[in-house]
Amino acid sequence: MKASGMLRFVFSGYSIWLEPEQFHFDLDSAIQVASKELDAYPIPAPHVTLLYGITGLTEKEMINRFRSVFTNEVQSWPPLLHKGFISDIELEGVNGGLMDMAWMEVSFETSKEHEALVDRIQDVFVDQVEPTSRVPWAPHASLAYTNPDALIPLEVLEDLLERFPTLTRSRRVAGVSLWSTQGTIDQWKRLHRIRFDGSKQSE
Repeated sequence: MKASGMLRFVFSGYSIWLEPEQFHFDLDSAIQVASKELDAYPIPAPHVTLLYGITGLTEKEMINRFRSVFTNEVQSWPPLLHKGFISDIELEGVNGGLMDMAWMEVSFETSKEHEALVDRIQDVFVDQVEPTSRVPWAPHASLAYTNPDALIPLEVLEDLLERFPTLTRSRRVAGVSLWSTQGTIDQWKRLHRIRFDGSKQSE
């Protein structure tokens, strides 16, 4: 079963991603294998989304706020504890959905410590984030995005787990990055990255 190629959904704004630890590049490899099996455009980088769809700020303002909060306040992130796997479909405007896609993910647990940090990061950008209502964080690392014509088959996940058994492991967070997620998935661009070991990278 094949997905219908390039994801049609047009995304918006800026996004802030956590960069999870990898074991022998397992997340990178799983994303590439999944995209080939599904005939889908690969997710640009393994990530756990903190905020999506930030608008109302210029790129320079976004970078300045990002640098400030992750240099002066949030200099590390608690580990992500493995929870399970999900294959699902989301439709924009349905049950709080923000986009139209089918996806497959590695799910992680949230915690009081995580939620407090998410609250602080959201406070920095709260006037620009939609929706403004705060719901519990649902940390996950997506392995594939396809159009919402059908669920991603369970066989794809089973194949990935056989090839990359470390997908079941909990992970440290290696860093955080700021992305422009305006447009289709092939138009996304990383703008700045801060590693939690103290190194910084802008692009």
